[in-house]
Amino acid sequence: MTPTVVHVTADTGLFGGKDRVLLWLLTKLRDRNLAQPVVVCFRNGLVAGMYRRHGLHVETLPMSFQFDARAAFRLARLLRSHGAHLVHTHDHKSHVLGRLAGRLTGVKVVSTLHGLISDSKEMSAPKRALYGAIVHGTDHLTDWWIAVSRALWAGLRHTGRATYVPNGVDMELAAEGEDRSLPREAGPVVLCLGRLSREKGQDVLLDAMARVARAVPGVVVWMAGEGPTGPKLRSQSARLGIADRVRFLGFREHIAPLLRETAVLALPSRGEGLPISALEAMSLGVPVVATAVGGVPDLLPCEDVGRLVPPEDPDALAAALVPLLCDPTLAQRIGASGRAHVGANFSSDRMAEGTAAVYRAVLGL
Repeated sequence: MTPTVVHVTADTGLFGGKDRVLLWLLTKLRDRNLAQPVVVCFRNGLVAGMYRRHGLHVETLPMSFQFDARAAFRLARLLRSHGAHLVHTHDHKSHVLGRLAGRLTGVKVVSTLHGLISDSKEMSAPKRALYGAIVHGTDHLTDWWIAVSRALWAGLRHTGRATYVPNGVDMELAAEGEDRSLPREAGPVVLCLGRLSREKGQDVLLDAMARVARAVPGVVVWMAGEGPTGPKLRSQSARLGIADRVRFLGFREHIAPLLRETAVLALPSRGEGLPISALEAMSLGVPVVATAVGGVPDLLPCEDVGRLVPPEDPDALAAALVPLLCDPTLAQRIGASGRAHVGANFSSDRMAEGTAAVYRAVLGL
């Protein structure tokens, strides 16, 4: 039996890392006949459109406000109409509504933990506490957990209902797209991908770039993403005297064109699950310098495949970036090793097989 699995995911209006990895998972599950996926988004936006573009069946489930409990009843009707065997939730909002709908219909629930609410530095402490209480209050309704990193899995092992299935990259899909609007640079490019928010640590990268600029003539940093810290980052780059070396590119639907122009990907995060931007960079042979947080050490276990630095340490970040920017042979060697490492250990095929094994276990197949 090929199970029908309804995947529930929020839509932030941006096609971010979690959305890209979910696209790779869904297409692999479908193409390898491991599951028949149906996608439920909370609005008919960019994310829903991208999934439809790749031939996936998408339903939209509008909500009047955050954690609108009425949506759980609408989702329950949708599960019944599709004859769903499982509901698979992928973020805090979908965990709550998907679990409630599963309980209403008797459908088993699998929840993937991509990250922690506590890592959301832009959310106020009272809001984090409220959202955390709502989400964790429904944890007991999840039949099985999937953790995308060993660090997240360690926090779930006490449940006895958790499996580590790392994020995987589809190298063919990750290489898609073109972008003719990118600036032409005379020097090497350091790329930072992700939402402009405190947990992503772009402010630490700017402090590091003030040091890097003194050692690497013509170096520039591309900030690709949108978010609440954008104005502060622009002010910081001016204060550091590097405004002419920082390009704020805004949201970019296609990541591959940026990576093809990149010398090094910098991931200065204060918290991560298992970062998709690093997977994509490594899959295209771009060396990665990242902070040793969350699941990043799973991805960069040794210096042969990438460089790890402590979080909140611009000196260490700069010291790791400069050799890769100044020595193309070193950068090429690490990029090639990183690509081989991702292909062997973090492929979308492995992710799909691991996920399907969880489905079979939960359904007793």
